[in-house]
Amino acid sequence: MHICFLTPMHPSRNPRLVRSAGALVAAGHRVTVAHPRYQPEFEALDRELARAGGWENRPVETYGSSFARLRWQYLRLRHKVGRQLAPLGLWSGFDDWAASYFTPQLARLAVASRADLLIAQQHHTVPAAARAARQLGRPFAIDVEDLLSDSDSEPREAMRRIERRLFARAAFFYSMSEVAVERTRELSGSTAPAFVLHNCPRLAERDGILPPAQRPARALPMIYWFGQTLGPHSCAETLLRGIAAAGLPVGLALRGTAQPDYVAHLRSLAAELGFGGRLEILERAHPDRMVALSAEHEIALGSQPSEQLFHQLAIGNKVFTGLMAGCALLLTDTIAHRRLQTQLEGACELYPERNPSELGRVLQRLLGDPTRLQAMRARAWDLGGSDFHWAAEAPRLLAAVDKALADANPSALRS
Repeated sequence: MHICFLTPMHPSRNPRLVRSAGALVAAGHRVTVAHPRYQPEFEALDRELARAGGWENRPVETYGSSFARLRWQYLRLRHKVGRQLAPLGLWSGFDDWAASYFTPQLARLAVASRADLLIAQQHHTVPAAARAARQLGRPFAIDVEDLLSDSDSEPREAMRRIERRLFARAAFFYSMSEVAVERTRELSGSTAPAFVLHNCPRLAERDGILPPAQRPARALPMIYWFGQTLGPHSCAETLLRGIAAAGLPVGLALRGTAQPDYVAHLRSLAAELGFGGRLEILERAHPDRMVALSAEHEIALGSQPSEQLFHQLAIGNKVFTGLMAGCALLLTDTIAHRRLQTQLEGACELYPERNPSELGRVLQRLLGDPTRLQAMRARAWDLGGSDFHWAAEAPRLLAAVDKALADANPSALRS
């Protein structure tokens, strides 16, 4: 059968999408990914990942010709109008405009795909998926990657109206944590089947990596954080102050496309704290190398940068990448991380996001006892290999897809 994902970003910026598409291809489905193309630096990687995964990417063009650039200006204007008028609650179309620049364009691509099932990645693409599903007479599902209706950076009321209007129509939905699934049910009122899909790496991503006990010991242990961009959301400032409070030798490595002003601030703070030579700023790297690069460090940082419910209920791929790499996990103390901690016993420590002195005490426990740190890394390695890898997660998605297809067309055979 044919599955079409709709995503608001370049596929190469979304490892969860790439893994999901690959799993469906491996299960015998044909997969198309409809997405906007607006950042030229990701275009080659999009094509590479599509070829490697066996799926097709269909982009909405926003550059490369005078017409495309003109259309992009129109889309920006429409999005701005939607954000301004959506709060009035006059018309659902304003909510759709506010949610995404690309709703009609993605819907047209999805309709043209003639897919048997549409999967919306994020709230932004739910209106497009629902519109295409209605035109095709096919079901749609939703990957609630983030709880955008709880995010201060999104048009929250528009997102909540989209939840109440469209989520109940979905064949199923899934999210990145148990508490996120519960919150989505609460806000949307949807009784559709739902499940958790953790954003875990594939086991093959640690091929050739030695278990922690076999790696050479280093005089200076390192804490590691990575992301698409390096900015305040990394919580690096609190981490630097916590390291200073711990008073123990440790380095900090941060990877991502740097926001220059923020990095300058971090370097200044590191120098002020006497930490300057132990701060490393690293370039963004290929998604398939994240596990190997994490394994070069002793502690992986999984940070959620605020007390917003949006962040409190989220679990990022950094957590599971760190597990797979055999790193001890240092996680901000959030609702979702506390729930997950019960499954990661012996592999992680929680710390309060805005409390450097308490973080310093946590680091003293981690770094002051090398035997304990090594045991945490070994536990993480074991969990990554047994429970928290993509082959353990993907069957839930495959089962939900098969059921939705069977319910929509009981006589259909997979093709």
